[in-house]
Amino acid sequence: MIYESPDGGQTVYERQPGKTGRKLVKYKELPAWHMDVKEFNDMIGHADDFPALKEQLIQLKTLWALCKKE
Repeated sequence: MIYESPDGGQTVYERQPGKTGRKLVKYKELPAWHMDVKEFNDMIGHADDFPALKEQLIQLKTLWALCKKE
């Protein structure tokens, strides 16, 4: 079997050599608050369209700055 992981080991698929079909072997469940870089960048890109989202991003940035000082 050949084992492949598109995300550095979080998700693992297996397939037979020479075949294209694959089977999910392992999937790490992420916490509800987790987001990938693309999702975060999409939110930033739409912040001006959604004032509540923009405010939350401002608060997140402030909180992060305070955390880094500790």
